[in-house]
Amino acid sequence: MPALSSVHVAAVCVVAVLCVSSLPGQGCTAGPPTGLGTVAVLATPCPGGAGPGTTCHVLRISCTGIPDIDVRVRVTNPAAGVPMRGTVLMGVGGGGVGFYGDRVGGAPLQMDLLAAGFRVVDRSWVSGWFNDAAGVRKQSCRYATLLTWVRANLHTGGAFCATGNSGGSGELCYALTTWGRGAILDVAVPTGGPPMSRLDLLCQTPATPQWTSQCMNVVPANVMTCQPGCTVMPGHTVCTRCPTQLRQDSILFLGAQRNFPTTRVHQVIGANDCSSAVPAGMLFHTAVLSEKIVEFPANTPHWVATSQEGRDAILRAILGGAACTPGPASMQWRAMPQVGGLLEIDLAGPAGADWYVALSLTPAITDFAPFGWLFIGSPALVVGNGTLHPMTGRGAFNLAVPNDPILIGFEVFFQGLTGTCLTNQSRVVVAP
Repeated sequence: MPALSSVHVAAVCVVAVLCVSSLPGQGCTAGPPTGLGTVAVLATPCPGGAGPGTTCHVLRISCTGIPDIDVRVRVTNPAAGVPMRGTVLMGVGGGGVGFYGDRVGGAPLQMDLLAAGFRVVDRSWVSGWFNDAAGVRKQSCRYATLLTWVRANLHTGGAFCATGNSGGSGELCYALTTWGRGAILDVAVPTGGPPMSRLDLLCQTPATPQWTSQCMNVVPANVMTCQPGCTVMPGHTVCTRCPTQLRQDSILFLGAQRNFPTTRVHQVIGANDCSSAVPAGMLFHTAVLSEKIVEFPANTPHWVATSQEGRDAILRAILGGAACTPGPASMQWRAMPQVGGLLEIDLAGPAGADWYVALSLTPAITDFAPFGWLFIGSPALVVGNGTLHPMTGRGAFNLAVPNDPILIGFEVFFQGLTGTCLTNQSRVVVAP
């Protein structure tokens, strides 16, 4: 493992709107980010975790325009003899105070990850990551800086992954859309959210008729056991930091980065989660333009690791993403197909790899070892194959749609295999 050190983290960041004053609602004006912050390793003791051989470090995160805060970081390596598959940074929700492994279900999930060959990095903010008066998005510099430090100082190869629940999924998604951290992250697994995707919608109490309608329809039918809420609690901290510019303080601010070509984004939302984090999470899922997956494990509340189904879903997401690094495999159709026309599909994956495309009339989630997770049902029919470009890793597939009006409105599910990597599922509906 590289030696721990105090480092300055530099990053190329997307243009953003940040709150630059220490007073609530003041200084939330347009301007580019000032860049990521710095990390100092402190000689301060902190408690080790339950896993054997766990070490704990205290880091001080400094970002321009906001107070320095400390974060405790537990690091646990797989047992001797277990092949190293990568690193997973884990975070709880709210302001991130407390360790993931100390919450219900956290320790069993971490033990599963260690057994699978992942180094577990468990972070706990000492005072909460968005407790200061600046905008939430400005304060998200702290996590993006920490993520970059973990990659540079703790990660030693394999897949670099991160997961966080609720507010922890929020800081992870800010790192993608504001701070360009998809450039260093192979697998992102936001769970129970992210709840801050559109603060301008979620902080309105009561919700507007337009948002109420969208909120009811953005969540897929028949996946939840309850009707999730559409707004957060009145006066919530995330709503009061930049109240006049809530859209620009959101994860999906105007101009947010939404394409993460080297990061697999796999969201996990509990089927028993009745909170506003569900429609907020689906807004984020809808907005992402690159490879993305969302699933809704049964018997699972907002804190996803509570249930065995939730823990299994998180483990599958990390294992599935890690199997195809560097760079995920993806598939996307160009335009809605019409009867008598063509269904045009673009594929991406390992350069020079063979590819196959299969279709099915039903969706599914099935372990398709050793390749990953199959998201189309059985029976599935292989409808095309070829080889990805030897330099770009891209390919295209065209399928003729019969000129038969009976096919109008027909729903078909596609998934591809490129090399040893399964792509995302792609759903299309035949147009007139």
